[in-house]
Amino acid sequence: MVHQFMDLSKSVAVVVASCDRYSDLWDPFFYLLWKYWPDSDLETYLVTNYGTFESSRVTSLPVGRDVTWSANLRGALELVAEPYILLLLEDLLLFRPIDSEQVADALRWLVRTEGHCLKLNPVPPPDRSWDETAGLASPGVPYRVSTVATVWRRRTLIELLDPNENAWEFEIEGSARSAEYPGFYACHRPHFQVTNAVVCGKWRRSALRAALSAGAPVGTADRPVMNTLESAAYGLALLRYRILQSMPPRLRSPMRALWRDS
Repeated sequence: MVHQFMDLSKSVAVVVASCDRYSDLWDPFFYLLWKYWPDSDLETYLVTNYGTFESSRVTSLPVGRDVTWSANLRGALELVAEPYILLLLEDLLLFRPIDSEQVADALRWLVRTEGHCLKLNPVPPPDRSWDETAGLASPGVPYRVSTVATVWRRRTLIELLDPNENAWEFEIEGSARSAEYPGFYACHRPHFQVTNAVVCGKWRRSALRAALSAGAPVGTADRPVMNTLESAAYGLALLRYRILQSMPPRLRSPMRALWRDS
């Protein structure tokens, strides 16, 4: 039987955006990635500053001085040959098995349609129907640009990245800049579900417990854990986000502005 990723190996690569300040997450991240996606043979790259992750399955891409998230990623993408990349973040950990056939089908779909972007973790979901694989993410929709388990045409991502922005700014401002590009899609169902494990540089308690329970080699000496108040504040922010996503698109921006100003 031909491996499902064999015909994609020259078209799609996995790129894990990171920097040396988060090197303590590399071991648990890749442990969980290979645990829950063991049969992926896509070329896998890790963005670093000067560090190297010692694994035959990972190619480190040292970009030098840590400038910004976007500048680091942009420099690394210039070193990647594959025309499409699956973008992952080192602090978004995988705790559920990946259906490789579904992911491979989605990757082939985007390459075949020559699209610019496909969210495998469809948050928010597509706002317009397209076909049975994915729906459209229209210009003007919040988070049309996503850093979470998203397949990108590499050159499009490079063009949209502003070297002055962090990851959160890129999702907001990049969504506005993306309006001139067609071909932005989101899957109807999540194919790559991840958990936000580190917030503001600190471990979320639930994510840390889950990582340890899964056997991941987590070292907590160099990274603090969120206290009860911080956990509650994050939970409130997450609740606000979910409320926003349940609203009609035309109401999301005014409500976001109201909460930001309150």
